[in-house]
Amino acid sequence: MIEFTCPGCLSQCVAEEAFGGMKARCLVCGAFIRIPHETGTVAIPLGPASASPFPARGTRPPTPGSRPLADFPGDEEDDYEYDGDHDPDEEEEDWTGSDDDLVIEDEDDGGDPAGADAGTGRAGAKRSGSELDGKLAADDFPDEPPGVPPVDEEAARKRKRQRLIIGGSVAAAVVITLVLAFSGGDPPKLPPQPDPVVAETPKPAPPPKPPEPKKAPPPVIFPIAPGPRTGGEPARYVATQLIAERAANPVAFDENHRGRPVLLVGAFSRVTNGLLFLEAGPDGVGGVTCVPLKITSKPLEDPLPETKDLTVGQLVTVRGWYGGELRLTDCTVLGALPGPADAEYRDKDIDLVGTVLTASETDGSFPTVVLAPPTTDSPVSVRCLFRPSEQEKVAALRPNQPVRIRGRCAGRTGRVVRVHNCTLLANTDPPGTGIARVPAARFFAVYETGLLPFTRPDLSAPVGVLTADQCAAAYGTDPRQANTDYLYKAVQVSGTIDPRSRDPKAHTIVFETGTHQRYKILVALTPSRYGLLRDRQQVTIRGACVGLGAGPGGKYFVRIENGEPHDADAGNTSLRTAAEFLPFRSNVTLTYDSLTVTGHTSPYPITRFSMTLAGAPQTLLRTTLRTGNFPKPTFFGPSDPPARPTWIRDLTKQKGAKPTQIEFREVDGTVEVREKPDPAPAPGAAEAWWDPVLRIGYAKGETWSTKTPDGRSVTYKVIGFSKDEANKDTVEILRVMKDPTDVSAWDETNTTYTHGVGEVRRVVTRHYANGKSQTLFEVKLVDIDSPDEAEPKTEPKSEPKPEPKTEPKAAPDKKNG
Repeated sequence: MIEFTCPGCLSQCVAEEAFGGMKARCLVCGAFIRIPHETGTVAIPLGPASASPFPARGTRPPTPGSRPLADFPGDEEDDYEYDGDHDPDEEEEDWTGSDDDLVIEDEDDGGDPAGADAGTGRAGAKRSGSELDGKLAADDFPDEPPGVPPVDEEAARKRKRQRLIIGGSVAAAVVITLVLAFSGGDPPKLPPQPDPVVAETPKPAPPPKPPEPKKAPPPVIFPIAPGPRTGGEPARYVATQLIAERAANPVAFDENHRGRPVLLVGAFSRVTNGLLFLEAGPDGVGGVTCVPLKITSKPLEDPLPETKDLTVGQLVTVRGWYGGELRLTDCTVLGALPGPADAEYRDKDIDLVGTVLTASETDGSFPTVVLAPPTTDSPVSVRCLFRPSEQEKVAALRPNQPVRIRGRCAGRTGRVVRVHNCTLLANTDPPGTGIARVPAARFFAVYETGLLPFTRPDLSAPVGVLTADQCAAAYGTDPRQANTDYLYKAVQVSGTIDPRSRDPKAHTIVFETGTHQRYKILVALTPSRYGLLRDRQQVTIRGACVGLGAGPGGKYFVRIENGEPHDADAGNTSLRTAAEFLPFRSNVTLTYDSLTVTGHTSPYPITRFSMTLAGAPQTLLRTTLRTGNFPKPTFFGPSDPPARPTWIRDLTKQKGAKPTQIEFREVDGTVEVREKPDPAPAPGAAEAWWDPVLRIGYAKGETWSTKTPDGRSVTYKVIGFSKDEANKDTVEILRVMKDPTDVSAWDETNTTYTHGVGEVRRVVTRHYANGKSQTLFEVKLVDIDSPDEAEPKTEPKSEPKPEPKTEPKAAPDKKNG
């Protein structure tokens, strides 16, 4: 079946394939059309529709989904067969055939006048579509407009044969011409061909032109520095220094340096499109652009062969002319520099002594210790990688814990220095043969060469002394002038700390400024200096101003690096606590006497012990030396003549005696101690309590507090400062421990520390709610070279005698030291 569309009313019609090309009339609008040969096309219109828009009586309405064609005019009275769907109550109509039958008048009536239609004068004989030969004459449709030629299949076949003959002749002529052209002969002359008669056919629409491919943009050509170039010695710069100086005043810097020769040393970042970039940021932007001599208008494949073997972060020397906007033109790479750090440490075993920043598996799944930088603006990260077998030792390390690490330095890649195959060492371990012991501060300083944008200023002589509001106003009014005055210089800023801004992880604070100010002041401190601030609000900070920079929340702040709390009396150790009050020096042994008072009468038991820095990191060894008696209940009361101990037993030669291990550490400006658990706690068990015995930077009257694992509260207070007999500074700390479940009694400990020595005196007293008190025990530092010390009695080795019955037994001392 052929499905097509009527051009007059756009109705969907169907016809058998045998009727393709024949003329018919639409049953809906009555228009004369020619049935197409293909399904889905529009029929060719042949004439106007009939006067009546409705089909004549006797025609059958179309069924859903198909529209059969109607007979031509004059066929209204034809009889149709009843198909069973006719309603007898309605007006009777004649039906004929099925939905797909098409009745068309024959163009030859066979000369039978009896079959002529009186209304049209045409032959009325009708035949089915299968009996037709597909030919219709033009006079079959008197209403058809003239000029439409009938379809003559024989003529069409003739024209097709002519076209094939002409096409074959032309092809043969072309082949012969080509053969003669290659063989050297003249092509034959073809007889003139008659013009073929070809029916005019509509030319197909030309295909749309394909879109033209986008042309690659021409390479960027950087202009040569304008103006005449100056000669002479080039200006020597480190790339970060060049960037920093230009940031202070870009316009003035470009005007003063444009066209001048420059010898630049900087860290290699990358080569892109033939351009060398030094000191680019982590995101690949910024830095100094170096345009080589070979830059032309043509693309470059390898303009800088000297950079093939460079690694990211390696120092390289470049000579060129400054062209403005941090760009050097006509550059020549003079060579890569190993740098003083690589020349001294790369591919060598070293012992690094520093402080832990973090300890975890962060570098290639290897246990890694990241050393804490000595400054807040260090551009270098030092990472020490351990073997997997060292995982437990690495996991036991804590932030701010001093460590000694031995490994092989792999040099700097970018801004990271890696030390491979590391092991943890004790402070007392002997140095290896040919292995240098390097402080972390020196290691950082050497590897920062070429990466710092400025030389760190001396904070002891600030160029600007101003308040936080004054600093914010300077940068809010004229940032360029403020950079000229303060950028990369030491400043001293005083103000109030915003309590919401404290960041214990980043160790930063923010000064409050007026609500009308555009910027606030952000200060970065090292962990130990951050701990000195505690809960203080009004502070004075000295540091290096680095200008405007992004801070918390993406806001811009005036940033101060390497901040340190400053006080007019900061140099006077008699006014504030310092780490030197509890130095824990190596190769120094301190000897103490401990007197137990409670539960005893005269004579009172006394014990002498020593404190020595152990081989393990941050560990003291407490060794009991001797025991004896003391005639008085206190070391520190008046005595005339002075009381002297009587030593009974020497325990230094006792077999099986083990010293007690005391651990210490410094966390955020607090010195903490504890007795090392023996045996070690099981994995997952609660950690032993650290006692924060000393806070650094505290003045008289200031306090700090903590809680023990069993719920007891401990409060510390700075009682005051004084001088000892040797004119050394001392500080007294009061420690109060209370049990919330028993308010009838509490313990107080008064401890005195001497600057540069350590603990020299301790008295533990129990106080009761009724106002009474009782001394539990006392500890004092003794001079073992004193001639007043009596030697302990010795016992015969051959026949040891039992102890005399009158000798009092020493009670076990669980709270000493």
